[in-house]
Amino acid sequence: MGQEIKLPERWNEGEIEVNINRCVECRHHYEYSRHSEDQYVDAFNDVGNAIVALFPNAKIIGNYEKPKVLGELEVYLRGAGWKQVRD
Repeated sequence: MGQEIKLPERWNEGEIEVNINRCVECRHHYEYSRHSEDQYVDAFNDVGNAIVALFPNAKIIGNYEKPKVLGELEVYLRGAGWKQVRD
């Protein structure tokens, strides 16, 4: 089996940036795809609060990229990975 990963002490205290893209301007969607924006606002807040509870120094960024898909709720780390492919 694989080797156990050992995390350093205080591993969750470093600053991280988390982008949460969510659906916006839902009232302008076509009738067949219209939904309540409140659901996305609530989900954004719930996810953001959960992340900050685990990572107190997390910086939550809302809609860094304008959502391209109706009904979108995406969460990702910014600045993670190899420098040449970071956003």
